[in-house]
Amino acid sequence: MKVNPLAGALAAVFLLAGPSQAEETEKARLPYRQLYEIQKLELELRQSHTNLEAVLSMQSTRTNVKSGDLNVYIDARDGKILVKIGPAGDFAIPMSDNLLAQNPWLLVNQPRGTMRLDWQAGFTGMILTTNSIHYAELMHPVRECDELKEQVRRIFPGLAKEVMASGLKLVFPAQPAKALVVIHSRAGDRKLTANEKNEIILPLASDLMEEDPIVSLSGIPDKMEIASHKTQD
Repeated sequence: MKVNPLAGALAAVFLLAGPSQAEETEKARLPYRQLYEIQKLELELRQSHTNLEAVLSMQSTRTNVKSGDLNVYIDARDGKILVKIGPAGDFAIPMSDNLLAQNPWLLVNQPRGTMRLDWQAGFTGMILTTNSIHYAELMHPVRECDELKEQVRRIFPGLAKEVMASGLKLVFPAQPAKALVVIHSRAGDRKLTANEKNEIILPLASDLMEEDPIVSLSGIPDKMEIASHKTQD
């Protein structure tokens, strides 16, 4: 499954089974319950936000190990349950109350501490049909990205806040004149002009979310992505 990433805004990155000093003979592993909780969050996301979709994937931190080299299974009481890994490392586990009660390990045929798990989201169907829209309506998915990441942090308490959503990047079609966005706030019109790639980043601001001014666009963008910035815990 491929989803246009929200610029890493929801990336949940960590090493499976943690310790970097772990012995090579020990397999990378993760409790079923944690993955179950993430997939449950994904389902809730799809139901409440039809324009967003989440993707769970895993990759080795070793450059010579590809997705096709991974053998992944759930070590259940009744036997191994194979987990298919897609070309981009994407995967899904079976949702089962029985497995949830067991909480078995998900095991990977790679050494402990060498696997990375990513949880990202992307737009699937948010398309503008007008060049005049309320700020809050346009920026609502951006604000929710950080809220969703906080939910992931509750599942993985050690997850660092290395990336936070900062705005919405609008990518406009090539044209002679640069694209323009105007925020009609009470403090006066704020004009944003496209860069050399004809991109404009509409910043996420709490005061504008509260005021909810009209935003005018010189045209309809071809693509919209979540812009992000790195931060520290």
